[in-house]
Order: sequence, then structure tokens, then C-alpha cells
Amino acid sequence: MKKIFKRYLVLIGLGSAMTFSSCQKYLDVNTDPNNPSTADERLLLPSAELFIGNGLGDRYNNITNIWAQYWVGGPGTSQTAFDRYELTGLNMDRPWAALYSGAGQDLATLAKSEKPVYRGMAKILQAYMFQLLVDLHGDVPFSEAFKGALEDGGIQNPKFDTQEDIYAALPALLNSGIQDLWSAKETDEWPFTQDLIYGQLFGDIYGFDADGHDISALGGTKDYLNNQQYLWISWANTLKLKVFLRQSETANAAAMADSTAALFAEYDDFGLWEAQINGYSGTAASTINVNPLFASLESGLKNFYVGNSTSINFLLSRVDPRIDALYAPATTGPDAGSHVGLDPGYANQPGTPVSKTELSTISLDLYRASAPVVLSNWSESQFLIAEAFARGWASGDDESFFNDAVTASFIENGFAAGDAAAYLGEYPYDITDEASKIRSIALEKWVALNGRQPTEGWIECRRFDKPGQTIFRGAGGLFKVPINSPLGANIHPSLLLYAQTEVSLNSNAPAQGEITNKVFWDN
Repeated sequence: MKKIFKRYLVLIGLGSAMTFSSCQKYLDVNTDPNNPSTADERLLLPSAELFIGNGLGDRYNNITNIWAQYWVGGPGTSQTAFDRYELTGLNMDRPWAALYSGAGQDLATLAKSEKPVYRGMAKILQAYMFQLLVDLHGDVPFSEAFKGALEDGGIQNPKFDTQEDIYAALPALLNSGIQDLWSAKETDEWPFTQDLIYGQLFGDIYGFDADGHDISALGGTKDYLNNQQYLWISWANTLKLKVFLRQSETANAAAMADSTAALFAEYDDFGLWEAQINGYSGTAASTINVNPLFASLESGLKNFYVGNSTSINFLLSRVDPRIDALYAPATTGPDAGSHVGLDPGYANQPGTPVSKTELSTISLDLYRASAPVVLSNWSESQFLIAEAFARGWASGDDESFFNDAVTASFIENGFAAGDAAAYLGEYPYDITDEASKIRSIALEKWVALNGRQPTEGWIECRRFDKPGQTIFRGAGGLFKVPINSPLGANIHPSLLLYAQTEVSLNSNAPAQGEITNKVFWDN
């Protein structure tokens, strides 16, 4: 296997900063040249990225922060339906619309662009979006989606493709996006100021200069084109690896192992930088440039969530310093100055704290107006590589990449590599057997995804649990069942519902499911 490169400094030279007010599609159908009837790719790309950020970052991250047992409703408010494991299709209307009516439409247009850069980025984002939709909802519109125009077939009621069929199509979609980006020329239009993921805002956040230095360690001096090209392609490789590993406990596992081995043989580079929606710069919920979950909560009861005792107690049991980056300690009561969690669903129950100040609240590093919406993190990529090696799907040092993943998580939370080394000295990778290795990866990945990628955290908790290996959900697992849950003992949600608007308006939509249904890879 070729060398897998460590995280390099990316030095990106970009133009002037973009504001979100430019992220609007031209919708005027007149032929006036000042009002074009076709949308400009430079506007469609950030629009699509923002829609993905809004869909994931608001309602999905809200629910999954609770269901991955990172957050829980605190004192002073009525117990929420999400805390009780109650969900309706109406709860799904907003994120479904953001991804289908918003991002999906923009990406479908970009994927047909004559400009290879935009086609490539669009296909990679489509693959990310559809895997997310399958992992959260099961069967969804795919092959007939976004074909309502007459020239595309006039399909007003797209069919729901099977989860297996969509997953089978994702690697080819990613490969096509990679090839589009490889085929792009230096003279092509590159959306440096428009790309909210790996464009100018990315460079600004990490303080890179405009000298255009090499970032890929592939030899030679790279220019701006290579920087953006490299980042997108390396992220696409990580997404392929995630598609393969998600199917680790399915009947298709052997084929996925072969695909993983081929991936490692062909590519050196995986996503060693954050893929996130950057640029939320507002300071108040009333402005448009703010993190979508922050905006949603601040426009209502504000953030009434506190730390879930499942996560708090696990971090305390390991004396994990990352707890201070994830939760603020209690400021009043008998445990003032310490971290105190609340069992799910126990807000306002007899014998529990009556004030949020007696509990650990959510860190202001996670809950803030300017927080990015993270699609993939550096630590996540390292955990995926470690898992591929641990399963024997590719040849490499799984322990080294596990340690790299934990170290990345510490750095993402503001700690130094030395802090990670001390922690790993106390809680090392368990190399006893494959099941022990996977358990180590599962637990540390759950911690690393806390708050920053809660939706991914909930998805992975479902995947890592299987008959004979209950880590999170079910008898013997870490997760607690909320009081007053309608699901019963040792039962936790496994799927989100469909949007009610889709069920009501699409004649090809299946009947509404149950939150205890499972996707094809969930055992």
C-alpha cells in the first residue's frame, strides 16, 4: 500500500471574501440580460452548500444530539418529544425540504454544468447527501429525483429507490466527481471565493497565506488549483471508504472488503482536513449568517439542553480532559465546579436538579453563532482508516491510525498531542482480537463525534452495535432508555421518519414507517 500522508498545511491563495447575501439563485425567467434565466454556477454552489448545512445542522443535529446521548433537555422546560423518543413526519419537513428542494435541485443543475470543476464538486456533494438521507430515512427518491422539468422527463412523483441500490450507485458517483476534478485545467473557472467548504473561508479560518505552496506532498510546487482540487478529491476518497465500511455487517461485506483494498491500492490521500460549511459570522439569531441550530434554538426557548449523563459519566470515568471542551461545569449546587449530567427524559422529575446551573451545560465552543456545520472531520477520517485495517480489509497499522484518530480529536477540541498521548497511555487500543479493536474504535469515535458531528455519531452507534456486541443500545449497552419512552425497555430509535409533505404529496411515497425500523446495514 502506498503511504497515507499525514495532515499537511494547506496554503491557499484566494480572492476577496464572500458574503452569504450572494448565495441566491437567479429565478427570473425573463430574457433581460441583467436577469438571466439560467442560474450561475458561482451562485448555485454556495447555495447548495448552505442548504446542506441548514438541513444537517438544524433539525438533524438537534435530534441526534439527543439520540446519540450527548445532550438532553434540562430543567425549566417541558420534556421534549425528542427526549421521549417521539417523532412525527412534520418534524422532518424542514430538513427534507432543505436537502431535496434546496441542495438537491442546485446540485442536479451543477452536475450537468459544462464546467468540470462544478460537475465534480456537485457529484461529491450529491454522494454525501444521498448517503446521509439513506442512513437517516431508508429508501428515498434517487434515480428519478430532480427530473420534474419536461426535458428531464417531467417526473413529478419520483419513486423511492431501495437503500441497497442507492448505496451501490454512490462509489460510481464519487468516481465520476473525482474524474471531473482531475480533468479540470488550470485555466478553468475555480470557485475560490464561492466554495464554503474548501475555498477562501477555509483558508481564512486556518490562517493560510497566498503563496500557493504544496499541500499534497506529491512533489513540486502546487498552485491554487491544486490546493482546492486536492482537498475535494481526498474528501471524496474518504466518503468512498465510509460507504464501504458502513456495509461491514451486511451480506455484501466481502465485496466491500475487496473494494476497500482496491481503494487503498489506488489512492494515497484521504480527508485529513475538516469538510465543513464555513462562514457563519453573525452574532445574533436574527441575522442570516449564523449556525442553523443556534438560530433555531435562539429564536425560541434558547438552548435548554444540558449534558446527558451517559456521555458525562463516560468521560468522567476516564478522566478525559475533552469533557471541558464539550460541557461547562455546574456553577451552583452541591457539585458546583464539577461536571454533572442528567439522565435522558428526567428533566423536572422528583429528585433531579431544578436549575440548569446545577448541571453541565453545552460548551460555548459547540453552541455558538459562528460554529461551522461539520460534514466530516479529520478524526473521523483516521478512525475509518483504522477500522479498515482492523478488519483486515487493507494492509496497514490500525493501532497507529487509532492513536492518530484520538490525537486528532484532542486537537479538534483544543488540546495538544501530548494530552492525547497521556490519555492513550491510560486507555490504549485493545488489540486482543478484532471485536476488541472495533469496540475501542466505536467508543472513541462516539466521543470524538460528540457535539460536532452528532448525526454521524448516532448513525455509527447504530452500526457498531450488533448481535453479540452491544456497545451502545440495548441490554448491557451504555445508553439509557428515557423515562416515559413509548418504545419499551432497552429499545432505542433506529431510523427517522419521512417528511410528512413527501408522504402526502408524492403518490409513490411508501407508507410512513416507524422509528424502530432499520436500514439495511443495521443489525
